[in-house]
Amino acid sequence: MLNLRLQRTILPVILFIGIVALVGIIGNVLILIIYGRRRDGGNFRCFVLMMATIDLTSCITISPGEIYILLNWYDNPYIWICKAKTFFNVFTSWGSAWILFLLAIDRYRKICRPLRWQITTTLAMKLCILALVISAAVASWVALVWGKYTYEQTVDIIVSVNVSVCDKTYLAHRFAGMFSIGFVFIFPVGISLLVLLCLNSITSITLFRQRNKFKKPAKAQDVQSELKTVRKDVSEIASVSGGTQPTSLPDFSNEVPVSLPKNAVGRTSQNESQICCIENINVSSKDQEQTLSHFSNGRKSYATDVQRTSDTRTSNSIALSATTVREERFQRMKQKTIIMLVLTVTFVVTMFLYVVLISFKTVNVLNEMPDEEKVLFFFFLRLYFLNTIVNPFVYGIMDERFRNDILDILNKLVNH
Repeated sequence: MLNLRLQRTILPVILFIGIVALVGIIGNVLILIIYGRRRDGGNFRCFVLMMATIDLTSCITISPGEIYILLNWYDNPYIWICKAKTFFNVFTSWGSAWILFLLAIDRYRKICRPLRWQITTTLAMKLCILALVISAAVASWVALVWGKYTYEQTVDIIVSVNVSVCDKTYLAHRFAGMFSIGFVFIFPVGISLLVLLCLNSITSITLFRQRNKFKKPAKAQDVQSELKTVRKDVSEIASVSGGTQPTSLPDFSNEVPVSLPKNAVGRTSQNESQICCIENINVSSKDQEQTLSHFSNGRKSYATDVQRTSDTRTSNSIALSATTVREERFQRMKQKTIIMLVLTVTFVVTMFLYVVLISFKTVNVLNEMPDEEKVLFFFFLRLYFLNTIVNPFVYGIMDERFRNDILDILNKLVNH
């Protein structure tokens, strides 16, 4: 009777958990497929895959366990379901906190300390595995002292019945200091949440302060100066190594004619019969040298102008390309930082609410609550399940490639 009454009361909560589990399974499977096929992304891809694995585990294990326990709240015949649900509850909570913590450190070092030591992809994977091992150790410790707890429940102020709920056992009450909620959840989770908020705040402030630096156009003069320096260095290296030198202008000193042909220059006067002719005009050596000098200087000036124009066009092109690359890099950093912030804020809010509610003694709270308040209590207590579905929605909104890959998968399924 007690179970039926509670089931009717908290039916919206049960439906909420079921819908979240279904959406979470589909969304996290898509994340694993899409990001698993990518070969770029580095550490961020590693953290995304690990988070999706943890969330998928939560949807497959915790959600069915929660639904079963809510349907059999006052009569739980299977202790192993309670222990398994408790294990995966602590495991996924700690695992998500650790992965977000590693992601925050990685983004902090890439944005705030870009020229110093960075976390490699191999090291990131090892740290993720270490985080899962620590989470599993803590979860195993908690699952040992969680199980069937029997007490006397008063019904309608007249009848008293013995009920069994999934809660801390007598062993946990005996060693209350070691197995307290505060020791397992509040203290470590509170510290990790505080560190996450501090790191993410510093990273975000630093990134958006550098916005103008990334979007500032590169100066063509600076690029042109760098090009000249590179050419000078290459020329010096070539001269030292005996390389090919630029081809010099040819010597025309032996090819200049010493006389001009007859009737080469002429003019007509008023008397057309009188024609002025220039015959056998000798060119002196001095005039020859001046002519060669002007010719050579003209060619050098023309070559210099052509080279200067080429350098200007090249520098302008490189400057434009450098500006575009910097803007694209800033957009990628901004996208990943916003994703990290959304995931962190969602996790912090829901986990803080969960830790606060679970710190109360559930048995006493439920006995004193009317049915309407029980719905709200269970709803906010299970609100942390939103962490399992927030990732697909955030990636779908922020990552254009992720959206396109989802559309490709849907098209293949429809056309198959």
